Amino acid sequence: MLRKIETSLAILIFPLRSLSLYKKDLFLDIALSSNKNNPSNKTVVDHLWDNLNLDFKPHNIDEVKLTLQKHYPFIFEHKEFDKSYVMCKYFDTINKLSTSLISHRDGKITFKYWNNKNDKEIFGPYDTSQKIIILNSLSRMMPLDIVAINYLLENDMDDIDQLDGFYSSIMLADMQLEDTLVSGVAENHLHAGACFNFAISWNIIMNIFFRGDVSYISHMGIPSSLVEYVLSAIILRLTLCIFLFGKYSSSCECNKRFEDWISEFNHKTCFPQEDSDGVNNESLKESYFNNSSDEKLIYDFITLLSYGEDISKWIKNKSIISSDETDFSTYKNLWDILIKRYSIDMEENSEDFVFDIFHRAQCVKTYGENVFIFYALKYIKEEKSDTMFSQLFLNYLRIRTNFFNHIVQNGATVKGLDYFKKYYHKASKSIAYTDTKYYYKTLFRTMFQDNFLKKLELRTSINTKSFRKDLINILSAYKEVIDEDFLHKTNEILDKEYSKIGENAFPLFGLVIHLLKEEDIRSEEKCWHLHNKDTQSTAGELYFGILQEKYMSQIQTLVNLRNEIPHLSQFILGLDAASGENDTPISVFAPVFDKARGSNGQTLKSKNKDGKLIKNKSLAFTFHAGEDFRHLLSGLRRIDEVIEFCKFHAGDRIGHGIALGVDAEYWKRANPVVILPRGEYLDNLLWVWGIYANEKDYDPKINIYLENQIYTYASEVYENMNGITTPMLFKAYENRFRKFEVNERYKTDNYLDKPEIFCIRAADADTKIWNADKLNHVYHCKCYLKKLYEPIQVAVTDIDCGMIVKIQEIIRKKVATKGIVVEVNPTSNAVIGEMDSLFDHHAYIINSILEDKNTKIMLNVNSDDPTVFNTNVSNELAYLYYGLLHKNVCKEVALAWIDKLRDYGIKTSFINHQIRHKEYYQCLVEVLKNLGADI
Repeated sequence: MLRKIETSLAILIFPLRSLSLYKKDLFLDIALSSNKNNPSNKTVVDHLWDNLNLDFKPHNIDEVKLTLQKHYPFIFEHKEFDKSYVMCKYFDTINKLSTSLISHRDGKITFKYWNNKNDKEIFGPYDTSQKIIILNSLSRMMPLDIVAINYLLENDMDDIDQLDGFYSSIMLADMQLEDTLVSGVAENHLHAGACFNFAISWNIIMNIFFRGDVSYISHMGIPSSLVEYVLSAIILRLTLCIFLFGKYSSSCECNKRFEDWISEFNHKTCFPQEDSDGVNNESLKESYFNNSSDEKLIYDFITLLSYGEDISKWIKNKSIISSDETDFSTYKNLWDILIKRYSIDMEENSEDFVFDIFHRAQCVKTYGENVFIFYALKYIKEEKSDTMFSQLFLNYLRIRTNFFNHIVQNGATVKGLDYFKKYYHKASKSIAYTDTKYYYKTLFRTMFQDNFLKKLELRTSINTKSFRKDLINILSAYKEVIDEDFLHKTNEILDKEYSKIGENAFPLFGLVIHLLKEEDIRSEEKCWHLHNKDTQSTAGELYFGILQEKYMSQIQTLVNLRNEIPHLSQFILGLDAASGENDTPISVFAPVFDKARGSNGQTLKSKNKDGKLIKNKSLAFTFHAGEDFRHLLSGLRRIDEVIEFCKFHAGDRIGHGIALGVDAEYWKRANPVVILPRGEYLDNLLWVWGIYANEKDYDPKINIYLENQIYTYASEVYENMNGITTPMLFKAYENRFRKFEVNERYKTDNYLDKPEIFCIRAADADTKIWNADKLNHVYHCKCYLKKLYEPIQVAVTDIDCGMIVKIQEIIRKKVATKGIVVEVNPTSNAVIGEMDSLFDHHAYIINSILEDKNTKIMLNVNSDDPTVFNTNVSNELAYLYYGLLHKNVCKEVALAWIDKLRDYGIKTSFINHQIRHKEYYQCLVEVLKNLGADI
């Protein structure tokens, strides 16, 4: 279902998002042509097929052709159309989306969750409950701000004040769900690197010549082929804003069409128009590349953009840089020409230059981009014949949507965390290339646009050298946002006026520190014999030795600062292990979490500056596990390892936990053969054997199957199996979760070639027969690691599938009875995890409305990475709500279930539940002072 929906949507919005149509609009060419065979509609279909195949893998080319014909029939009709007709058809797509998807309620832009007559025509015969899947998919293909703003204009709300309070987010909740969410939601799983929405990231780039570092564009990881377009969009946006100001300013009315207006920049002749055959005069165009008049530069640049010409050639001709690098100075020069000509006064504290042009919009609480889109769409609706403006704005939208697709992950066919990570790293570049405090202030303001948000946990990594400075920036930014936006304090108001702070006056905030999973350095080149515990430089000789020492150092920094600064434990809340699940085994983290959880080193109480004893809040724990796995057993095993060896108990949390609820049969059909390292598969078998050994009622055939499998794969690693038994291998597996110590007795200078012994460097007396301790040394020996890391392919059998179902049951019950909470992130999980759509989310399985109470796991619902998945926590709850309605659950039961999850979010947050807001604010002030902040 999902692939069908996404393919259909991709075809529908193709003219709005395709850069290939920017360069050569085949849709337009065939519409303007009197000869329908040149280019033929087959060329258009083939072109569309090639583009769709990159992301959406459509079923067949006939389906693509028919869907295209349904949405854009003029391509297939044997008659000639003019350009204004085609432009109207393109923008009519936005009208249709607005009519089907957008409504408003109580002063907010909302999702139109009910069916209307337009739905079937545009989307097909999907039922009402499936409409939320359409919106979710579309929201990750293009920015929906233009659809929402278009809705206002289509419904005669054509005053700019109608945008007040709209920050590009569409409320998904219906009225009854909204009444439930009013009680408050908590965001407990949010990565600091990707907390902006798209609008913020785009705003930073569009104002790069106004304020900021132009290198931000380069370091965003934008493909070089897109950089020129993005820079062009900056100049185009400024130019169109200036023109629109002339149209809609009471003091400066302009009755000219855009083509006439831009011609004023041309002191010679107009740019050559198309001849009667629709063919451009290329030789005349070429002569315009070399004109150097300042205002003529603007004319040439904008006119080239309207024709979809390759702007890079023109830029290179004007550039003072001889290399192939992008010349920012030429674009900056174009910017300066426009700013100077129109005497635009750029205010230092302005968030967007749009507000310095449209002064009336300064009192409207919205993004500058929304103001620009509002006036642009308004003009297009009023002046349908101004095709040059429509074409330029359409080209702007195409560039913008391509940038959107660069940082927002759609529901493409590629699953897995590694694919997600490339989007996350692009999205998280914002921290490094903007002022840190400004970044976090913007982050908090973005998150606090969710009016239901009561608690916010933010996850960030720790730099041992700059940790104190980073904390000051984050906490200072939070305090300033609270002061300015919630308490409306000024510098003259003393911070001692805590009594005026009421309950729920502002969202509470805390940090969870990431330990980032990484691949091992010199992964196979290990030798325990060369390791010296007194020499730090030899840590790399042990399996993940360097990384484990790094984690230990980070923990010590964290604990020391929490002990040093009174009340800091209210803001540094917990510890997490995150990032690529396949990169670092749980055994590396077990000693680290043990150290962090230990009572020694963490004080019960601290003294403040007045000598008063302050209770320290205990460190809380969460762990990303069961999200991304090669084999479903691997995901389940990691969850269990976290519980058993990282000593998770009531109140601790598991991040994602998708493996707990994946349908085993569905997974088997999708993965009949799995490729994974031999050592990982051997661990899976040993772990399952250990689980079954503790079960009273199990099939003996399973035990025989497991022991045969274990022997087969173990013998491929060890060759000499003398003394090795399954219980011994299992004991060695368990021992790996302790901090490894080399058995010095095994060391020797014997280098004789003995291929079947434990180690060629081991003392002769210790080479004859295996034991669990020797097996433990294997993971620190290159002789064996090569075979453990070697990829193997294994078939997923019916026996495996049956084991998985049983194991899922056991682990779910363990998680539920221990009171461990699972952090679910519906959109993120659906995109990354092993499920077809949001309707198959594992939340419905592990906290089922109908399931036995003994297996109900406590959940909290979160958004994970708002930039990458274009969402927020309230909308994530709404997705789950509509999923229940799709399953024919009645409203009363659905609302009660969502209210329970909402309440779990608040109560399972690591943020102190008992602290009052005025006390919390006082703690914040004291912490900042003790950190050395200037407040």
